[in-house]
Amino acid sequence: MSAAPGDLRVATVEERRDGTGPDGAPVVRWSVDWELRWAPVPGAVSYAVRYASAEGVPAGAAADDTVEGTSLVVTAAAGTSPPARYEVERDAGLLLTSSQLLVSVGAVGADGTEGPATGWVPVGDVPADGRPLTTLAHGH
Repeated sequence: MSAAPGDLRVATVEERRDGTGPDGAPVVRWSVDWELRWAPVPGAVSYAVRYASAEGVPAGAAADDTVEGTSLVVTAAAGTSPPARYEVERDAGLLLTSSQLLVSVGAVGADGTEGPATGWVPVGDVPADGRPLTTLAHGH
């Protein structure tokens, strides 16, 4: 594999369910899935996924996950909130995740060799144009 996955795109899908809490008060149960998509790399049979915290990832760390398609979905934030606080708590959850969790993807060939990886992408962050801002690329 000679190239990192390109044309990265991100989006979120939100699920919201209104309900009642144990004390009978109204609550909103919510979750936000964050999806990263990329263009296929010629010759790739799968993609190695690595996660890192804000503190980093050890050099040469093994892949945390492998996907066969060209997308990855991560639950970026979830919770139960009073209706008046739902949007604030959802936004705070996404901000916390995007400041703490990063993901990088690299193509894997039929022989198991990994190619270059994408830069680190903050999980939960979705710029207006859907193109994520990446930090420094990392080697495999």
